[in-house]
Amino acid sequence: MLGTLLEQRYRIRNLIARGGMAAVYEALDERLERIVAVKLMHPTFAGDPVFADRFMREARAAAALNHPHIVAVFDQGHHDSVTYLVMEKVEGTTLRGILRQKGRLSPAEAVGVMEPILAALSQAHDRGFAHRDVKPENVLVSPSGVVKVADFGLARAMEGSHNLTSRSTLLGTVAYLSPEQIVNAESDARSDVYAAGILLYELLTGEKPYRGASAMDVAYQHVNNDLPAPSVKLPGLSRELDELVAHAARRDRSQRFATAGAFLTAIRQVRHHLGIVPKLVCAGTSGVPAGDPTPPDPGPWNNAPAQPLHPVAPPTANLDTPPVGKPVQPRTSTTVMPPPSGPQSGVLRGSAAPTPGPEYPPLPPSSYPELQTSGNLERKRLVLGLVAGAVALLLIVGGIWWYTSSNNVAAPKLVGLSKTEARKAVGDAGLKLRYGKAQYSDTVSENVVLSQKPGAKRTLDKGDAVTVVLSLGPRIRAIPSVRGKPRQEAENILKAAHFKSVITEEESQDVPGGSAVRTSPAEGTQANVDTQVGLVISKGRGSTTVPDVAGLPQGDAEALLQDHGLVPQVTTEASPDVDPGSVIRQDVPADSTVDKGTKITITVSSGPDLVDVPSVQGMSCKQAKKILTDKGFTANCQGSDNGSVFLQTPMGGTKAKSGSTITLFTFFGA
Repeated sequence: MLGTLLEQRYRIRNLIARGGMAAVYEALDERLERIVAVKLMHPTFAGDPVFADRFMREARAAAALNHPHIVAVFDQGHHDSVTYLVMEKVEGTTLRGILRQKGRLSPAEAVGVMEPILAALSQAHDRGFAHRDVKPENVLVSPSGVVKVADFGLARAMEGSHNLTSRSTLLGTVAYLSPEQIVNAESDARSDVYAAGILLYELLTGEKPYRGASAMDVAYQHVNNDLPAPSVKLPGLSRELDELVAHAARRDRSQRFATAGAFLTAIRQVRHHLGIVPKLVCAGTSGVPAGDPTPPDPGPWNNAPAQPLHPVAPPTANLDTPPVGKPVQPRTSTTVMPPPSGPQSGVLRGSAAPTPGPEYPPLPPSSYPELQTSGNLERKRLVLGLVAGAVALLLIVGGIWWYTSSNNVAAPKLVGLSKTEARKAVGDAGLKLRYGKAQYSDTVSENVVLSQKPGAKRTLDKGDAVTVVLSLGPRIRAIPSVRGKPRQEAENILKAAHFKSVITEEESQDVPGGSAVRTSPAEGTQANVDTQVGLVISKGRGSTTVPDVAGLPQGDAEALLQDHGLVPQVTTEASPDVDPGSVIRQDVPADSTVDKGTKITITVSSGPDLVDVPSVQGMSCKQAKKILTDKGFTANCQGSDNGSVFLQTPMGGTKAKSGSTITLFTFFGA
């Protein structure tokens, strides 16, 4: 197929991959000048309606979905009895390739991969489709870490998903098939949730949960065994992650998350609870932060030793509500400071009250009364001084406590709030808001807070600043429609979508001058932000010189006018001087300068007027001539002028040009 041009548009260039039923090639879309991927069904399956239907299902499913984490399908067609799909080409590798390189992913990397996968499946479920073949081979990862779900070839509308195949045929990959797909060939959104649960297990452990000598051995385990906890393979893994995987991959589908959207909500709650920051992952990298960069407080996830496996309790709440484990309290300790030297030894740092110091023996009674009186006075002064000092100390401590407690505020939680909401929350708390460098995010909408520093509930002084990082939205976006918009407005629309405009101008017959005609790539095309987008601006219709078309055949005259950007309009008129079908005149004089698109009316000859020829047979030549002359003809008698007409040409009752000669044949007579 290399070098083949499909539908006079897609030039096949390189083979990307070959599968059991199709091969994927890199191709050049010569019309839009962009690189695409073309999936070609093997010719051996061309006559098989099952495989043809699978191709059509993939095209229909992709057409119904428009999501930054789903590989877009642009076109579908046939070439020499071979069915093909034209898809978005994603640079990078599959998630299977990532696992081969890294072995397994960290919890942060696994979450960073699973969230966009579940977001893509969630839209499919919302639109009534089940993917039915969720596996690492159908997940593409770009060099920048963008995750996209591919191959909706097994996708099927869920209301028609029962009894999809014969009982002896399994569609899908056995390592990720749900029990109901194996037993009853039935599938719905919860079947995708099961496969996503198996996928999360594999990302965390680096292994599939079930192995066997044959596909049927693996299928038997899916039907009869409960999924083992990932922490069995990876000791120390959080109990919450174990429960998350277990809930997604229940054998009884009524106990799983109802949709990928419910699974996505649960995985976000678990990672927030554990303080896991999602990381982007791509081939050859260790992952880049994708979410809230604020480091979590030290806690059991970061510091706790390996814990024994805890049994997972079955869910008792609504199945759409994700399981949340019991909060794990961070470990705390009390530090006993070494006692200082001197009379205050024995005081513990942080204790409620000091321990008594050493006792001194009282003075012995004196035989001198003056000395005794003096000692009593000194003791009274000492007690009064101590009391006064204690009161002063209490006042100072109380004042400090009052000042600090009234001046301290807790930082509000800003992650997930819009820019306006965050500004209000910070202002209400008496704090200042600062902005860090905004970041792109495939999961958080534009102008929504991605992270904050200091984190929520941290104690701050009033007037302190909280720095937030706002989302710039997805890095890959659809080029917006700007056709017909004034130039400045069109540039602003592209700029708001984070694209750079490159202006060119051309004449246009249907778009006013100064307005946008089109973009290149075309509107709706998925492209990286900051991509240069060609913006074609109309120069208006332009002007042209009217050509002289008088005397030309009608077809030639119309073509010449159209070549000059003019619109020919045709009327007809009889003419004895101009051949039928040729132009008699034009309403706009030749060599006039007019706008392109102007209508030019040309009058085309239908030939001379024809007049009814009267019958004069039986009349005398003189009488016949008078009648014919009165009708606009001339007459010529052949024979005697006194004889009667026995023949005329043209015959009476026919039509002839006005002014033409009618020949009369007469008998010779007296």
